Amino acid sequence: MFPAAALAETSSPELLQAVRAFAEKHDLGYTIHLSQSRPEVDFMVRHHGVRPPAFLDKAGFLGPRLFAAHCRYVDAGDIALLGRSGTIISHQAAMAANRGVIPPIAALRAAGCPIANGTDNNTNDLFEVMRVALLTERISRNDANPGLRPQPEDMLEDATQGGARAVQQAKLLGSLEVGKKADLIVLDTQRAHMVPAGRIVSAWIHNGQPSDIESSMVDGQFVMRNRKVLTMDEDSIIAEANKVGRRIWNKVLEAGPIPVPGRSRRR
Repeated sequence: MFPAAALAETSSPELLQAVRAFAEKHDLGYTIHLSQSRPEVDFMVRHHGVRPPAFLDKAGFLGPRLFAAHCRYVDAGDIALLGRSGTIISHQAAMAANRGVIPPIAALRAAGCPIANGTDNNTNDLFEVMRVALLTERISRNDANPGLRPQPEDMLEDATQGGARAVQQAKLLGSLEVGKKADLIVLDTQRAHMVPAGRIVSAWIHNGQPSDIESSMVDGQFVMRNRKVLTMDEDSIIAEANKVGRRIWNKVLEAGPIPVPGRSRRR
């Protein structure tokens, strides 16, 4: 169970306080989508006189149990509030890149916000998320020596320990230690794009592919072994998903052709 408020613009102070109180009573984390669009920020300023993080802060919603998704449109004041409160930022880097805007992750880190890499919508490949997060944060920084920060190991930490921290499970998840759950992946490191490799994490995140994962274990049980998913009939699910998708898409096309944004219709 993980309590959530959907959006700042649809949440009353009373709802926000109730969500946090429930989470604290049951020793849980809680979440919200935050500052993910310009219309959200404009709405809050117009109707409440403050930006979304300040609205949450006034309601007592910010804090180290909260992980806030996105935070793409935050200014210096927002970043300071989030940092002082220890709010965790759930960084959906691949989805943000699809939307054409990347949150100021370097500034949020510097302010004291823990970062957790996350998936969203049609970007469900966490490997892609780590690579996009690495490259976009490097581009956004104004370092004297560009490209040195962050490192691939930082991205892996955001995806593993950051994720465990976000869901209040850092004592059980996020690293391979005695007493924690045995969650791990097995990589095939002898593939052309992975050889040679001085640092395997760096080689994989810079050059690797999701298909390099040959086995995956969750809590000590293999859910994929030698690239075969063991928990479901993968081929039949893919076939059914394709069938349903084509049926829906054909219904959409019955209403007329779908123009591609930014491209003139070919004659």
